[in-house]
Amino acid sequence: MAFASSQAMAGTLNISGVVKTFGTTRTTSSAYIETTKNVAFNNKTIYLALSNAIAGFDAPAGLATHLPKDGIIGFNPNGYDGNVDGYFYVTNAPGKPFFFFALSGYDTNDDYYSYMELDTRVAFSSLGFASGLFNETISEVETRAATSLTSSSKALLYIHDNPYEYDDSSVPSRFEDNDLLEIEIGGVLTMKANENGTTAKATFSGSLRGTGNAIIDEEDGVVTSGTASFSTSFLDL
Repeated sequence: MAFASSQAMAGTLNISGVVKTFGTTRTTSSAYIETTKNVAFNNKTIYLALSNAIAGFDAPAGLATHLPKDGIIGFNPNGYDGNVDGYFYVTNAPGKPFFFFALSGYDTNDDYYSYMELDTRVAFSSLGFASGLFNETISEVETRAATSLTSSSKALLYIHDNPYEYDDSSVPSRFEDNDLLEIEIGGVLTMKANENGTTAKATFSGSLRGTGNAIIDEEDGVVTSGTASFSTSFLDL
């Protein structure tokens, strides 16, 4: 099955996890003592960091704006941002005035930017920066039926507040220490797609669990557990 020629409807994205990072330090007469602490992150944490970045110095050239206070992050796996397939975006909560801001695309200087990317390979497309060496290491297994597909594949979700430090999967050195927020969730993505020929409506949902590097509140850390789930509906055109 394929979602070529379709229009995505507003979907849902839920992200949560725990980062182990530096805690307190102190020096005694005989030793230097350093502790660690666990810091939770979720949709609210990420949305606030991205809101601050997009409204300030870390906005793409010519695209600085204020995100809605109660906005939501969505994912369109069938969309194309001008560079890669599959992109994240911010829209308004249901019942609110229309708002849309692509979290990846091109700025007014025609330079590519991205705050979030999901790198993986699924049956109908390679998503994000699933290319080069990273793509060669992606394994995928599928179960197919007439109107449904279930697959499992290696994936990396990368979230960061510097829009020009993207494609962490192919260029790990772009994970920089000078950002306020960076989160990797690398693991196995379970994806399900269903298509209803009667209503011309298709649904896509995915769930990713994993670990990765992190920077939170400008402190280095490790994502010891992270999850991301998303669900999107399409209307075939």
